[in-house]
Amino acid sequence: MWPLAERQRRQAFVALVGLMAVLAPVAALPARAQGTIRFFSGSCGPGICTGCVYDSDSRSLLTGTNYLAQLYVGAVGSREEDLKAVDYPPVPFMSGLLAGCVNGGTYTLAGFPPRTQVFVQVRAWTEISGSSYEEAVQTGMSTMAFDHRFGKSNIIEVRLSDPDLGEAPW
Repeated sequence: MWPLAERQRRQAFVALVGLMAVLAPVAALPARAQGTIRFFSGSCGPGICTGCVYDSDSRSLLTGTNYLAQLYVGAVGSREEDLKAVDYPPVPFMSGLLAGCVNGGTYTLAGFPPRTQVFVQVRAWTEISGSSYEEAVQTGMSTMAFDHRFGKSNIIEVRLSDPDLGEAPW
């Protein structure tokens, strides 16, 4: 018979090995698929601009790296303050014929399964105001300077794509 301390140590080891045997198959399962979305803010062309982002004068399209945009997402029914920035960096606005548009590419949204309806919102700001929308709001509110601007879109509901089914992101 083993001394009590040795017996407890062996029982703890056996319990740990048993737990590892239970968890190992779970760890080997494939990760749950995540929904995808394409972050492209508009459709622009000569004299036509649908979904583009305008400056505060409502006529001038935001253009170039002086302006940044980021996509915010949340579950359907979320309040605006509960939407979270996606885990991708802010993107600059395009210029020329694509002024007013951003093209962040395709995003995989952790925590949101494919084909799930979500709320999304685009938030934009001047690059000199900060590296995030929240920082830009604080800077703009504290300085009240014209060159520190920020704004946001309406919240819209979209369905995330399922890359495993070959669906193109929205």
